[in-house]
Amino acid sequence: MKGYQLKITIKGSKPPIWRRVVVPEQFTFCQLHQVIQEAFGWYDYHLHEFEFKKLGLLIRDPGEEDDLMESCSCDVLEEGTQIGTLITENPRFIYTYDFGDTWEHQILMEKEVEYENSYPQVLKYKGDNIPEDCGGIGGYYDLLDQLADPEAEEHDLMEEWAGRQGMEEYDLDKVNANLKAHPAFGQGGAGDGQENAAQERGVQEDAVQEDAAQEHGAQEHGAQEHVVQAHVVQAHASREHAAHKQVTGLRDTEKPETQRPAPRVIHRLEDLFSRFEKTELLRIAKVHHIGGCDELGKNKLAPALAAALLDSRCMGQFFGTISDETAAEFEKAAAARGMEYQGDLEALRFLHYGGYCGFNSMGTAVVPADVAEAYDELNTEKFRSERHYRSQVWACCKAAVYLYGAADAGQVETICKAVGCEADAGEINRLCREMKGVWTDFAYWDGRLIDWDLVQADAYKDVLNYQKGKEFYIPSAAQVKEIARTGAVEIKRHIRPLKAFFLAMVGCDEETAQEAASSIHHHIRLGTTPKAVEDIMEHFGLNLDSQEKMNGFDEIMEQVWKETRTVGNCGYNRVELDAKTARIDPDAPCPCGSGKRYRQCCGRK
Repeated sequence: MKGYQLKITIKGSKPPIWRRVVVPEQFTFCQLHQVIQEAFGWYDYHLHEFEFKKLGLLIRDPGEEDDLMESCSCDVLEEGTQIGTLITENPRFIYTYDFGDTWEHQILMEKEVEYENSYPQVLKYKGDNIPEDCGGIGGYYDLLDQLADPEAEEHDLMEEWAGRQGMEEYDLDKVNANLKAHPAFGQGGAGDGQENAAQERGVQEDAVQEDAAQEHGAQEHGAQEHVVQAHVVQAHASREHAAHKQVTGLRDTEKPETQRPAPRVIHRLEDLFSRFEKTELLRIAKVHHIGGCDELGKNKLAPALAAALLDSRCMGQFFGTISDETAAEFEKAAAARGMEYQGDLEALRFLHYGGYCGFNSMGTAVVPADVAEAYDELNTEKFRSERHYRSQVWACCKAAVYLYGAADAGQVETICKAVGCEADAGEINRLCREMKGVWTDFAYWDGRLIDWDLVQADAYKDVLNYQKGKEFYIPSAAQVKEIARTGAVEIKRHIRPLKAFFLAMVGCDEETAQEAASSIHHHIRLGTTPKAVEDIMEHFGLNLDSQEKMNGFDEIMEQVWKETRTVGNCGYNRVELDAKTARIDPDAPCPCGSGKRYRQCCGRK
């Protein structure tokens, strides 16, 4: 059998960050995508594509294929296409991951090799894993600069964020073990054993010789210091920064229904944890502030961690803040008593993050039977009442961060009182300290709740200075609930005209229109400039190539600027601020153009 030796380099990285891998010749682009995700420590949060520019050819993520087939001028192939049909004649191509941060990987097929294994292998590497959602290569270098100064005020906060996003030293042995065990590649191959070990060593030795030659050439060409350009943060506030979307626990190969194994029953949390990687178990331990785990081997760590999580105090703290909707979904999954459950996985994401349920690759979840039993004992009427109270406080905290960018406990207390929650500032601070690491939607730093995107951009102090002396908007109970549920408020009304404009006048696909409109709205909320909006348009490839289009875009943008609640305006929109200086008849049409009366729209409290 044969294989392909590939060198995969992150474009724009200086010095280059790359992985040299060998994959079996029968691999598909779907499998190659999984190899790259594992090799670079990505978590498969986002969409991706392969591109052969000279051929005008794309291999798209199946999640967006239907939309893009209609609008894309390139030929689009299925991800099930074998890589060998293209790369032998076209050895250079691009893999792009995350169309927000735009991680472009240059792939070079270096040579064909003799390779008997059914699974891939990383032969050599340069550079550690890069955290998800850090803003692309420029944002990554900005992050390194912040982490390089241990005396910096936000150093610990940024270090915590980076760790949550997957920034860690590269472990070649662990990566190759994961690749060998990955269900997409099979469990070993026909040539396992001494023969394959010798063969793999031969491939590695060849790779070392090639690297020496290539790196010598690079040195002669001259190493240059990287220049970090001004960076526009692309992350959305609704991202769950710490809740890794990596599929852990149960994993099934993509097989037809008739070939899939019978559903498995997970009776014990320990059994579920035995299927997790040690790094994932350590992450879960960190979430629950369980120390002394680093020294334990996985065989001891799995049962010890399971016992800790099943303790009523630990479980009570974690479950004691979830919303009524999340609790209802978990109870449905728990009723299956260790059987796989098909439901709303997004609603269970937080509990998966805490280690209380597992996800598999087929879109199902499982709650071990002992977790369900422990929850039944915990879920008394008193507990439900306390949980509801904590969830109210969390929702008010999240609303304050969304509207103000950065908020103290006193501001959260004001929102709590407005929605009928009795928590005072002292209680809010206590809960935030207690739930630090559990409440992941915002940072808690020096008694203040801060939007993660403002932390990343080191901009929250500027926001605080700009807000001095201004009145803060107090949301309604319905608005608090909407922010808690969706991560935003009134967003559909804000982005609908932008999305419609992009579809009608620019001619892009629906996915691009949605993402671009959401990104623009998000940046306006946090405070941005017309130049930043231009950068976003350029990033998504949206060209206003006529005066008519520019005029139409300007008109819509003016409306979006007026309607959007911004942190710089302390949660108010411009319409409301204008109304404070020029009184508007409550029964008059709202200036925002919604068609409603002012008191029923922007003028309502």
